[in-house]
Amino acid sequence: MNQLSTNIVVNYNDHDPISLEKIDTLQVQNVFFVKNKITNKMYAYDAKNWFIYISENKKHPITKQYLTKNEFWELYLTVRQSLSFIKINDPELYPLINQALQKYHSNKIKFIKINNKKHKVIPISPLFIISIKKLTKVKYDNTKTYHLIYSLIDSRNTENKIFTNLSATITCDKKIELCFGFY
Repeated sequence: MNQLSTNIVVNYNDHDPISLEKIDTLQVQNVFFVKNKITNKMYAYDAKNWFIYISENKKHPITKQYLTKNEFWELYLTVRQSLSFIKINDPELYPLINQALQKYHSNKIKFIKINNKKHKVIPISPLFIISIKKLTKVKYDNTKTYHLIYSLIDSRNTENKIFTNLSATITCDKKIELCFGFY
């Protein structure tokens, strides 16, 4: 990464906060860039280790802000283009990369708690947004059940449906309010 200078990347002489590798020694194909949303300064990070970390946490490890949809895609594409390089040069990390890829490729959704009365349905993959085609709700004494037909759409281009006509059933306490979203 020697062609990057401190004029372009703020943390050029620092260590990556996840891998602890020196930023200026990373291979160019293994660099992931994030622009700080407050200062507009550019930071470079170790893409393969961030890919694994972000697949679990979805947030920047220092700022605790969610990455943007474009940053998720940039990280994903950077790692995808480096898979053969990682397999040869970092064989102990390669299985973890493949495990993270399963999350990025997932067509599943999950039910997460926002607070005691509100829950959210989101895609497991940070690359997609959910589009509800059909939603039915059945109320019982203490619970309610939602049956939904949904699609997962490319978060960069809402015209690009990745998975269509998927279905899920969610049962929850009758007091829970359900909302839909993305990371």
